[in-house]
Amino acid sequence: MADPTIQTFCCHHSNSTDMAIVIMQEFNTDVYNTVCMLSSSIGILGAVYQILPRETSDLPHRWQSFSMSRGREIIIWLAIADLLASLGVFIRSALWVNFKSIMPMEDDTSSVVFCALSSAWTQYFYMATWIWTLCYAIDMKLLLGDRSGHPTCYHAFAWICPAILTTFGLTILYIPDANCHNLTSLSTAILRILPNYCATYVLLAVVMFGTNNREGKKIGASDKAQICVD
Repeated sequence: MADPTIQTFCCHHSNSTDMAIVIMQEFNTDVYNTVCMLSSSIGILGAVYQILPRETSDLPHRWQSFSMSRGREIIIWLAIADLLASLGVFIRSALWVNFKSIMPMEDDTSSVVFCALSSAWTQYFYMATWIWTLCYAIDMKLLLGDRSGHPTCYHAFAWICPAILTTFGLTILYIPDANCHNLTSLSTAILRILPNYCATYVLLAVVMFGTNNREGKKIGASDKAQICVD
């Protein structure tokens, strides 16, 4: 739903021989948008459930209570980012079904602007969810080492980094003329489209690698965690 491939469809299309239009003629957009609305609705419900307040648990060990409270703060922010990302996908798909064309034509500036803004919204908040996931792994490692967390740094990293990457990738893709299909050479096309893919997938790869690395280190600290529980 935040695939950079979909974002390239936001560009102007000048004629029916455009390869993107040929692909879309064989693509069932109604089914795609329906699946997007259904899956984003599930995401919205799950995020709301995570955000809802929980009853305070009277745990017998102070360390357990503290660790759950500290981790829950990060999970709430992760859920907020996920809620906004899912909401963006739902609204975009609903409008595509009812009002807007998923494939803007050469003179359809309003559809290009709508597609670009909704893509930026979705990409930004999904990136934020990935970074909050990494922040959670980092914070749990610090907690097992009896070290304090860094919530201010988490917020700065989770909200500013996606803004920079989203702006960088989409600016190169859409500015100055939102025409990323009728390019004169392969090298020009790569320089126009590839940065947005890198901004999306390099961050995802870093988060996956970092999270797995942190999980591996947590195993080494399991004896200490067991002592705290006992």
